Amino acid sequence: IWCESDCFWIDKEGVIFERAPEIEGTVIKTIRVNSTRRLVLGDRPFEAGMLENFSKIVKFLDDFGFVTSVFTIEDLIFKEIVAELAHGAKIYFNLLIDPVFGKSVVESLRKNGDWEKIQYLDLRVDGRAYYKLK
Repeated sequence: IWCESDCFWIDKEGVIFERAPEIEGTVIKTIRVNSTRRLVLGDRPFEAGMLENFSKIVKFLDDFGFVTSVFTIEDLIFKEIVAELAHGAKIYFNLLIDPVFGKSVVESLRKNGDWEKIQYLDLRVDGRAYYKLK
């Protein structure tokens, strides 16, 4: 569900096809966008290339079994999205960059026991990962 002023269902091609209710929970992925843009049925809220990378972001999270409560885009200009995980940590992504380079970082943090102490993981710069522990 894409929520930007109003909420809409979005299909796998990135096209808005129906109004959606505002929901909470982790079963349906919800993207909340801070914008004054008004979308209508048939619009494509993602720019070229962003939908494909969003799918890679979702796969990245799913591969690790991370439960995501909500995705947030503060400003579309920056093409960045934040995944808020159910255990409180945040992962920052760039919608123009494949996040696969961050897998080894998460694996390392999990292996040494630091993942449970993570406040955020920043993957917005290609090939670079920054994180902060609580």
